[in-house]
Parts: sequence; C-alpha cells; structure tokens
Amino acid sequence: MTVGNDKKNWLSGYKLETFTLFTKNSGNGGNAFHGQFLFIKYWESVGNTVRVDIICSDTYGFLDSLPIRSGDAIELVITHPSRKEPFEFVAKKKNRLIISEIVGATREAKREMYTLQCVTESTLSNHTTRCPEKYKGKPSDSAKSILKKVLKVDKKRMGTWHDSSNKYDFMGNFIRPIELCNRLAAKSVSKQTSKSSASGGSMGFVFFENETDGYNFISIDEVMGSKPKYVEYQLQSFNNPLKPDNYTIKSIPSFSSSHDIIKKLRIGQYKSANWYFDIMKRTPHFIEYDYSSIKDTAEGDKSVPHDISEKYSRILLNVLDLGAISKKDTPVPDSETIAWRQAHSAARYQSLFSSVLDITVPMNFNLKVGTMIEITVPKLNTEDTKPGNSPYSGKWMIAKLSHEFGHPTGDFTGLSLIRDSFSANA
Repeated sequence: MTVGNDKKNWLSGYKLETFTLFTKNSGNGGNAFHGQFLFIKYWESVGNTVRVDIICSDTYGFLDSLPIRSGDAIELVITHPSRKEPFEFVAKKKNRLIISEIVGATREAKREMYTLQCVTESTLSNHTTRCPEKYKGKPSDSAKSILKKVLKVDKKRMGTWHDSSNKYDFMGNFIRPIELCNRLAAKSVSKQTSKSSASGGSMGFVFFENETDGYNFISIDEVMGSKPKYVEYQLQSFNNPLKPDNYTIKSIPSFSSSHDIIKKLRIGQYKSANWYFDIMKRTPHFIEYDYSSIKDTAEGDKSVPHDISEKYSRILLNVLDLGAISKKDTPVPDSETIAWRQAHSAARYQSLFSSVLDITVPMNFNLKVGTMIEITVPKLNTEDTKPGNSPYSGKWMIAKLSHEFGHPTGDFTGLSLIRDSFSANA
C-alpha cells in the first residue's frame, strides 16, 4: 500500500489527467472530448466486476458527430493526493474501459446530456465465453485457471488470491467464467486453525474485481483476522473546515440491520433444518445446522438465547452437490460432510450480510473491497473528550465501494461495510 499526502485535503484535489475516447469509426477521440464530462462515478463490490459511469455535458455534439457508440473504448487516468499512483484504466494495465450502454440522453439548445456506462474488457468477454471443461482440485486453483485460460485475463490483473483447503471436482457445464468463479467462492473452505475435521475451517470466500489489482479471490476468515491497514475512521460532532481531517466520517452512519426476530426465525437465521437429496445414491440427508457451532471463524458473537436456538425455525430443501463423477479408484466424497458444508455456506453468507454499515468518507484511492478498517462512533450524549464507543464501532470489512469525482460538494468515497457477527439482538 502506498499512502498519498495526508496533509492535503482529500475532499478536493483530484485531477483528470487522461480522458481519451477511441471510436470504431474515427479512432482516437483526442483531447476535444476531455472537457465534456460533469462527474464520474466508480463502483466495485463483492461478487461483481467494476463499473464506471461518466456523466457528460456535450456542447459539441460528439454523440452523433464522432459518433459515440456502445463498444467504443475509453482510457481514464485520475490523480488524487490520497495515493501516489494514479487511478487509471488504460491499455498498459490491461483494464481499458468499454462503453456498454449510453443512457439518459437529453438534448437542449446548446448541449446534450448523457451517461456512458463502462465496464472492463474482460467483463464484456465474460458474456461471450463459456467453461466447457472438467476441473479438479482446489476451488481456488480452478477459479484462477478459468480466468487465465478461458477468460484470458492477463497475469497483471490477478490480484489477491487465497488458497482454499478443500477439493472440489466439477464440470464447467458451459457456465460463464465470472459466474462460475462466484460459485466456487461459495464452495471454498478456509485454512483450518484447529485440528483437521469434517467441520474444520470455515466457508466464506468472495470473488470480485477492482481497479487496483484486477480479480481477487479472498477468504473472509483471513481478512477478518488481519490487522486494519488504515488509520481508523471517526465520527466527530464538529468538523473544522480550516483543519480538514481525511479520516473523519462525513455523514451520519446508516446502519441497516433487522431487529425483527420473527423475520429471522422465518429465514432460519439462528438454526435451520437442511434436507438434501443425493441424486447419485438416491438417499436423503438431514442436517440440523446451528451457526453457533462454528469454531474456526475469525471474529463475531455467535451466541444466541437458548430459547430461540433450541429448535430449528425453517426447513430448507436442496439437492446435494457432490461435484463431478470420479474414477472408480477415487474415494467417494462423504455425503454427510458435503451436506454440512452446504448448510454452513448458506448460514455464513446470511450472517455476513445481516448487518451493513454505510458511511461516507473523504475520497481515498487506497480503500478497496476486502480491506479491513476500524470505525469509531461515539455513544449518545457523551463528551468529545470521553466519546466512548457505540455498537457500530469496531472492525469492518469493505463489501461495496464507490468513488465520485467532480461533485460540487467535494470528492467522496462511499462504503458499505460488513462484519462477521451473529446474535439474536443484532
């Protein structure tokens, strides 16, 4: 991680270094199109590829004169005091943007407004590529092979890649590469921290793309167990505009969590009965799954009141996924272990996203999905000298991120944060 200049105000100071449009008919759009944008929005999130929206105020009629059409390429380079390296989508980094859609076109007497929705080239290729082969070994290795060999992702765009401890043989079944990588993330088991067992380790990997590294395949356990890489973000009762603090939360945090116990019981959040059918052996499997039984998760309160968790509240029906048929001399996967893993995976993701904290901070190019940060929010009715900590404070992982450049009120980064918590009152 390379930190930028902390002394400068990160609410301003970005500079659009390059904004080049390559059209199919006219080639390089040149610098004439450089000044036609109003602001730019960038998104990244777990399970998804990046997206960039460029809102344009076109006073030269480029939309028709060039013309600008879906499929045209854009190179974008932006600098900001929060990071020494630029924020960029260029051919050199193998992440050049492609216009996937042009929306919201409105025409006035002297200008035309429209939004260029852009994705990376590999995202576009994902819709014309399929995975027809059989894959063996660790899900993490299979996902990496799919990106490199099927989607043809350059090695420069292979970011953080955590190894899974389990094996899973399967057929590609002509599924799109990115969709298949997300499925493999849900079937990956983290490294076991205790004695090896059928229920050792923990389900919970996420797959995503970002501007900095490209494609990432990370273990929630490894991330949650890591130390925060950044100075904590604090919510302050008073912000001094003459002394800007780049690590101050700029809006009241929005905490979305259901306190409806009846709703949680209906979805089986505390305890569920999982009924699976093995289509190979034509046998049923019954697993009563209690999330508090997990021993290897890095963090989180898994205790629930006895009167709530004593009995399951929902029955889930599904087919047992044993993967591809193995050779006769290969041991058949333990059906009971597979059934437990499937139930564990569903409960883990449900827990991870049961509570989400949304905050807005000064723009920071160093932040990215999968990063742990520390949040400090004072309790109600406390002095600034003794703020205390609210339940919102603590370690959180970034699940969604959005940068917005050129907004009249400043340059901000919006974050959606999750943490590995599980309790009846959460």
